[in-house]
Amino acid sequence: MSSDAQTFHILLLEDSTSDVYLLRVALKAAGLNFKLTVIENGADGLAFVRRQGEYAATSVPDLA
Repeated sequence: MSSDAQTFHILLLEDSTSDVYLLRVALKAAGLNFKLTVIENGADGLAFVRRQGEYAATSVPDLA
């Protein structure tokens, strides 16, 4: 992974730690430079997309 490669910001709404782990492994195996934001419940997911509360200053992900 090159330090000058684009970093992809990915939002994942998932409550299964096993599924989160598998996605991280797959993304790393693909050689992607990524920042993975994991939200574990629907209420926080809605707050994220609405930019409310703790997510008010969060940037828009490249993939959600």
